[in-house]
Amino acid sequence: MATHLKGKWIDSSSIDASRLHLSNNSGLESDSTSALQIQLKSGGGIIRDSSGLSVQGTPLYTVVDQTSSVSLTSSDTGKLYTNTDCTALVNFNLPSPSVGVNYTFAVQNENGLRITAPAGTFLRIGTFDSTLGGYLETYTLGSAVQLMCIDSSKWLGLMVMNTWTVV
Repeated sequence: MATHLKGKWIDSSSIDASRLHLSNNSGLESDSTSALQIQLKSGGGIIRDSSGLSVQGTPLYTVVDQTSSVSLTSSDTGKLYTNTDCTALVNFNLPSPSVGVNYTFAVQNENGLRITAPAGTFLRIGTFDSTLGGYLETYTLGSAVQLMCIDSSKWLGLMVMNTWTVV
């Protein structure tokens, strides 16, 4: 992806953020009191002023507090689901496989969270595979998992925090 910066295009995939030196609108150098704004094509931006560096624009995740069981759709991809205000176990039924569809789940309530694979598919967490149409479940606060559909039969746990039961 290329980014336009002060009359020049740079390949943003090659930027090492730990070594990034930003300039203000009047030149190539910047001191800690100068204001700086980088506008991103997505409508967001990186803002630096005397209070520090911040990112503005579209959030990385839409957070949904789910209080009852639900069947997700492919259009829900990219969302982060919690169970914060639930009064019982919340079951998330995954949709039919579509490669690249992904969801993140975070347990915020001890009533628990379950994620169920559709018939004919399974969930893989590390070296553990669920049965076809199986599920992941936990009641541990702070547990989280990010699942991505990687082929026509498999949901892969890309990020897993704390303990999940794989059935």
